[in-house]
Amino acid sequence: MMMISAWFASGCRSGSDHNASIFTQADSLIEHKQPGAALSLLQTVGCESLSGSDRALHALLTVKATDKAFTPHTSDSAISIALSHFRANGPTLRRAEAAYYHGRVLSDLYNYAAALDAYDDALTTLSPDTTRRALRLRSHILSQNAQLLEDLRLYSEAIPFYRAAAEASLALGDTTDAFLDIDQIVFDLIQLDSIASAETLLANALRLHPALTPNHHANLEITRRYIHLKKGEHDKAAAGIDTVLASREPRFRNFGLMTAIDAYQGLGLRDSADFYANILINQEFENNKTTAYATLLRNNLDRLGDHKTLLLFNAFDSLTDLQANTFRKAPQIVGTEFLKYRMEQKETVRLLRQKHTLIFAITGAFLLMLLLIALLFSLRARNIRRRLDFERKQKEFADKEMLLEQSNSSLHEKNGLLSTHNKLLSKEIAQLAESNASLCERNENLMLEYTSLTERHTLLTEQYIRLSQLNHRLSEINSDLEARTLIKPNFDESREKLVEDILRNYCLLSEKSLSGVQVDISISGCELCKRISNRTTLPRHDKTWNELETLLQNKAPGFMDTISRLYSGSNIEYLHIIMLIRVGFKTTKIAELLSKASNTISTHKTAICNEMFMGKVTVKELNSVIISISTF
Repeated sequence: MMMISAWFASGCRSGSDHNASIFTQADSLIEHKQPGAALSLLQTVGCESLSGSDRALHALLTVKATDKAFTPHTSDSAISIALSHFRANGPTLRRAEAAYYHGRVLSDLYNYAAALDAYDDALTTLSPDTTRRALRLRSHILSQNAQLLEDLRLYSEAIPFYRAAAEASLALGDTTDAFLDIDQIVFDLIQLDSIASAETLLANALRLHPALTPNHHANLEITRRYIHLKKGEHDKAAAGIDTVLASREPRFRNFGLMTAIDAYQGLGLRDSADFYANILINQEFENNKTTAYATLLRNNLDRLGDHKTLLLFNAFDSLTDLQANTFRKAPQIVGTEFLKYRMEQKETVRLLRQKHTLIFAITGAFLLMLLLIALLFSLRARNIRRRLDFERKQKEFADKEMLLEQSNSSLHEKNGLLSTHNKLLSKEIAQLAESNASLCERNENLMLEYTSLTERHTLLTEQYIRLSQLNHRLSEINSDLEARTLIKPNFDESREKLVEDILRNYCLLSEKSLSGVQVDISISGCELCKRISNRTTLPRHDKTWNELETLLQNKAPGFMDTISRLYSGSNIEYLHIIMLIRVGFKTTKIAELLSKASNTISTHKTAICNEMFMGKVTVKELNSVIISISTF
């Protein structure tokens, strides 16, 4: 039994020593900036089998390595284990580390008030410790405290903490960390519009640490360009930005990308601004992606010429920036002065929001009034043009009506002469019939003459019948022309005849035979139609329209020629709608391709029926009539 107990105690000591060795190695890897390797090493230890100090140290080192790997914290369960243990019986450095990383976790969980309290607790715990590692941790705590205040837009409150962190780093001889803290002070001074002080401090920081690494030198150049940007010197801000960003580590490029976007946007180079906005969107970290999306949207609206939507977006974006710059993620920081400041800022935001709303409403009303005035002038000009066209066409039809009346009068006169001649012939036939009785003996001699006269009478009778029919037809034409004069047609006679021929062909085809017409151009059977179907928009000047027209000329000969004879050239969208109907697209897909509403496409169809088909085709019949043209 004693041997078993000794063996068990020996095994426990062996396991504890092994864990201690792993924890020491993991802590060393974290200090040498290898958090990924430290996490992998810590994962080899089963935390379920740990207890007491080993479990607390494992939790602390895991949170520490995660933080050094720039991975956002999503839970405070691990740091709570370490904090509760080291507060009770841990060394000063471990207690301070637990309190500091507790603040880091709370900061990632947006509990800013508790995070600041945790940083204060860590500084208080660390104050008696003067070792080098304790002083380095103190510098990090001060820097992170300032970073949190900076994230809350409290730049003037953040500057003293950055100064204290820089002094602590200089005391340790770490000029790199001191330079980074001074660079953050420069950023805060810029936000406080102290541009001159920021430039002076940046120059002093460069003299403090002239031998910078490429990454830190790139950070300095980005800060310089940000100063130029704030001074309105967009050309200097954009100069050489590509080389600077290439020297910056990818996870620290967000601020440089934002500077490049604002610089090129200020220079009016929208394509370059969009390029860096897309790079920022593809970054692993989520910071500032909203601004990148806003830049892309604003530039695309400007390219499309949609100035009304761009104006609304800029007004909304200004209000959103105002709210975002006041507070970030609703911090709840304890303290009388900060709460007072917060209430004042809320009131300022409310008043400014009311002011922006009023300005926006007034601007909208003014723009609406200008739009209505422009619309009224446009309608008046359109009515004047229509009236002039109506008077011109009315005069033309009056002249044609006069010519038809003259022609009709001439035909009536000819008809009267033919009637008189027919009566004379009838009298001659009657006389010949009366003399036929007395000339029976001469009948055989006169039979040939009588037969000739009879044939002549037959021919004249047929001519009379034809003339009567012609006269009736002319009367009908005259009535039709009078009716057309009343409705004021908008197309010439050749187009009217073409429409009548198309409708006659459509009427000759039954609904069943029309549905059976072989349509070899469809969305499923044509590669070009498939490509068009997969697109969400098809601009007016896209080369795809030319390809579709060529396809229709090859697959449906005569279709495009007939449509061209009907098309007046008033609206190219009519021709595009007819081509899309011919290959089988529905109204909703046509509306999507032309970037129009479905009601607008229905309105265009009505216009096509009225203008191209002279109102003789209904919207319901339009698709069938267009397909019937292929059989025309």
